[in-house]
Amino acid sequence: MDLGGRHVDNHFADILREDGLIFSSTSEMEIVREIKEHVSHVQLDPLSPTNYHRSYELPDGNVINIGNQTYRCAETLFNSNLPHEYGIQQLVDQSIKECIEISKLFPEDGDIPPLDILLVGGSTKMPGLEKRLAKELTKLKTPFRNVIGANDRSNYTWLQGATIAPHLESMNLTWMTRSEVNIFLFGKTKGGKSTLCNVLSGTEDYEEGNLSKSTTTNHQLGKNYNVDELELFLMDTIGFGDTGIDPKELIKKTAAAILDFNGGINVFIFVYESCFGKVERDALDMLKDTLFADQAIINHILIVRTKFEDFDDPSACDADIAALNGIEHFAPYHQCPVAHVDNRTYKIDPGGAARAQSRVIILNHIRQRFIHSSYNPNLDQLMHRVDSWKTVEERLEDQRQETLRLEMEVRLREEEANMRLEQQRLEALVREKEERQRQLEDIKRNLGQYIKSSVALESTKAHVDQLQDKIVKEIADLGGNPFLRAVFKNLDQKKV
Repeated sequence: MDLGGRHVDNHFADILREDGLIFSSTSEMEIVREIKEHVSHVQLDPLSPTNYHRSYELPDGNVINIGNQTYRCAETLFNSNLPHEYGIQQLVDQSIKECIEISKLFPEDGDIPPLDILLVGGSTKMPGLEKRLAKELTKLKTPFRNVIGANDRSNYTWLQGATIAPHLESMNLTWMTRSEVNIFLFGKTKGGKSTLCNVLSGTEDYEEGNLSKSTTTNHQLGKNYNVDELELFLMDTIGFGDTGIDPKELIKKTAAAILDFNGGINVFIFVYESCFGKVERDALDMLKDTLFADQAIINHILIVRTKFEDFDDPSACDADIAALNGIEHFAPYHQCPVAHVDNRTYKIDPGGAARAQSRVIILNHIRQRFIHSSYNPNLDQLMHRVDSWKTVEERLEDQRQETLRLEMEVRLREEEANMRLEQQRLEALVREKEERQRQLEDIKRNLGQYIKSSVALESTKAHVDQLQDKIVKEIADLGGNPFLRAVFKNLDQKKV
């Protein structure tokens, strides 16, 4: 069954889209793999409801929350309705039962007893896989004893293979011996890379360019060359500083060339000519963030200066190395050996004397330092760095955009503060208006009460006057009592 961790990653990326989390590029799929290794697990019963959630911090600092996708991603191993015909439980069951059937052909050996099932490989490290597989096999009535996980299961297959391989005669044909050397050349356009390949191989298999634009538009794979008891395998790559090739495309093609090697790379030869200029500095800066970001590669780099006429003068070579070490951009590579050669073309060096001397110099460096070990890059990490790498212009644009973003945030915060102040001012005006309205209502209410009181007072006074007039009239009718007339007279005067 063609099923492994990559298929689980792809299925995981698909179901993460349900929450709007989109991962598609090579570098983003590397993030998916890391998320899977940190949060995924195998559910004993995938149909049972669960509120299981896990959080994960992405490389950019954002934190995402992941729900049932943490165990659903593992279902691609068991569910035949996903990208494959069978689940692992059916394949294990089929394998065990076929072994039992085969054993019946040899009855003298007896029946095969139930055995342990050993899990190996990185995808088997998901928590809960042992119990789930045991449950599924029990449903299928598979004869087995236990499901157990191997120690160091990510490397278990290789470790076991390493113990068996030395005892197989057929493996002798595929060993990489110490005399076999994989060489990866890179450097500036018109810096002599292709010529140096011909120098090392003693051939003219590699096209040598004389123009400012590189004639190597793709890496040139060579073949094995028998040179001074060494088996050399050479890879010539596209030159840096070629204005006809986009820098991102250049770094991708260079990374692709590294992936073409089997068995690792013994030595990376960085080629430059008469001076270590801007193109070389930019190239090393780019490589430092991508191909050379892994510190282990430093032990496999050889710096070669070509077209150095005094290459056979040790003092001149030492002086040039001292000047090279004084360059700031070269600081990370101080420990790398430097070789000086004069790789003239056959037109300039028809006898090939300088080329032969140059070959001896480089091969001596290879024998002394690089022949006994090789560099094997982590392909996922390498492609992640390549995919995420940006040119100087892109980084400057990112910085500009980040500055604009920060300025916008400041302006937004200022506008929000001003809006809050304006809102507070408006709220104060509303409260003031409401208070004045309340005061006006109080005034209206008091005025109404006052008017009512005044009307009642006038009405009472008029009623008193009417009673008085009535009393006076009635008394007047009583006759001419002098005392009463005096009283009435006094009342009339007071009334007036």
